[in-house]
Amino acid sequence: MRIKTPFFDGIFPAKRMAEVISVMALAVAGFTSYLLWEHTRDTTRVLQLIWSLKQEQRMTNCIMSLPVDRREAEFREHNSFCNRMASGLNPGWAYPKTRLGEN
Repeated sequence: MRIKTPFFDGIFPAKRMAEVISVMALAVAGFTSYLLWEHTRDTTRVLQLIWSLKQEQRMTNCIMSLPVDRREAEFREHNSFCNRMASGLNPGWAYPKTRLGEN
């Protein structure tokens, strides 16, 4: 079998050609595996980034929904209602239940 490319011109017997095709297929399979592995690692990093951004957005929304005098305290407390809500933990009750009209 004759192979003619811009870089190589030669004749290979059929057995040798089968070996060349096998080696090329192995190289393509290895390269594809590498690409999939890197894609999986990159996807994991992106998903972790999205998760952290989602938590920060929840925290911001929670703090903005609070009265102005409580915002700074909620932001600084480690185990505050907004921190628990942003991390997905059960926040419990933020404020005691009141009757309508009471503050």
